[in-house]
Amino acid sequence: MKLLQLREKHTSLFGHGYLCGHSNHLEPHLTVPRLQKHQLMEPMENLEQRMCLKHDKPLELFCCTDQFCICMVCTVLEHKSHDILPLKDEFEKQKVSLNQITTENRGMIEERQEKMNNVRQCLDISLSCAQREMNNGVVFFDAVLDVVQESMAQFRNDILKKQKATEKQADGLISELEQEIGQLEHREVKMGQLACSDDYLHALQSFNSLKITPNLKDWNQVSYRPTSFSGSVENAVVKLEHHYGAEETAESTRGVKETTTVKSAPQIVGVFVDYEQGLVSFYDVETAEHLYSFTNCAFSGKLYAFFSPGNRRSPLIINPVQKV
Repeated sequence: MKLLQLREKHTSLFGHGYLCGHSNHLEPHLTVPRLQKHQLMEPMENLEQRMCLKHDKPLELFCCTDQFCICMVCTVLEHKSHDILPLKDEFEKQKVSLNQITTENRGMIEERQEKMNNVRQCLDISLSCAQREMNNGVVFFDAVLDVVQESMAQFRNDILKKQKATEKQADGLISELEQEIGQLEHREVKMGQLACSDDYLHALQSFNSLKITPNLKDWNQVSYRPTSFSGSVENAVVKLEHHYGAEETAESTRGVKETTTVKSAPQIVGVFVDYEQGLVSFYDVETAEHLYSFTNCAFSGKLYAFFSPGNRRSPLIINPVQKV
């Protein structure tokens, strides 16, 4: 008969006998006074590991002196003068330490969860700052899009590169924290199982390995701050000013004498001057055709008009502007 496959079965640790649920087998342990003292437990596997290897008796005592489980025969031989306790009593003693370690483990989990939330919050702030700064940059560069396309592309690349590095750092920290939390939660589950276990031998044998704190990083020494994007637009403006300065220098070296080609000789030429922008433009008043513009002019002081009629035979007439 395969006793472990029977539906209702019990195990007698006293004398390491095996009993099934059949009334002929179980009844003596329930009715005979001497057998009623035997401890009956739910069926379990690996009963061989619960036997003393030296004396082939159940391991039902704990030697406090040598710190391992022993049988009744051990108490009168190898452990005769040692401090001996029943397994349950020793388990109750160590359960206090188990509860303390469980509390410490939970504290480490909560500490790392708080750190992980802090990293995520910092990352959200960084993303928000990056987006806000990006929007400011887009507004600025859209206003002068024709002349600052290259500057805008460089600006975006710098922001994204910096933020990518920030995200990479945050992802690395979060990954480490999640891994350690997983280890601690797994340890917590094991401790919870031991705390609720009636299998004192297995609990005591497993407890030593759980006493050892996992090799974890000291996160108090790790700092993570939101990446600052402040001043990104200002730096871009400085670069743009340098760009304009170089353009103005190049323009000044070329002089102001320029030649242009038009479809037909204009009869009336309009002149538009924007002092602040350094712009002088010429138009055909009758056709509204733009003839030419001097840009990036560096004006200082008052401006005076100078006209040269060239070889014209007809008079050159200057008309005031009536309407702009």
